[in-house]
Amino acid sequence: MKQPKAKGVSSLIEVANPNAKPKAGRMMKAKDMDMAAAPVELSRREREAVEAQRKKDHYMKLHAEGKTQEAQVDMARLALVRKRREEAEARKAEAAAAEEASGKAKMEKEAKAKAGSGGPQKLNPLEVKKMNPTRLKELLKERDESLHGSKKDLIARLLAWEKTNQS
Repeated sequence: MKQPKAKGVSSLIEVANPNAKPKAGRMMKAKDMDMAAAPVELSRREREAVEAQRKKDHYMKLHAEGKTQEAQVDMARLALVRKRREEAEARKAEAAAAEEASGKAKMEKEAKAKAGSGGPQKLNPLEVKKMNPTRLKELLKERDESLHGSKKDLIARLLAWEKTNQS
């Protein structure tokens, strides 16, 4: 069968059906897949951003290894700080040892003074009555007596202790 020859303008215009559905699920061939996976060209900005990140990572790696000038300066400063702290700690320990030694010497001196005096001093009853309660309590504390009560009670307790222990 012979197709009729198109007449007029319709032979010049190709018309497609605008309502036609596109063909779905067309299988892709292996040779076409290689072209789809081809690397995409990056824009200038993207290339610069990638390069800047790469340089930053490289610098941080060198810095962590201590190969940059900044890292070496930091390490030198850190060494000085460590040295200062060690010296301060040594001075502190030395001062504490000296303080402890002086405290021991003072305690020994006080112990010798107490041992040499032969115990609490003998008190005169007239002097005891003239003392204030604070002084009375100090003397009672030396003699391991109770510190509670009025001034009269403290005087009586101190004089009673003197009678029993100093006679």
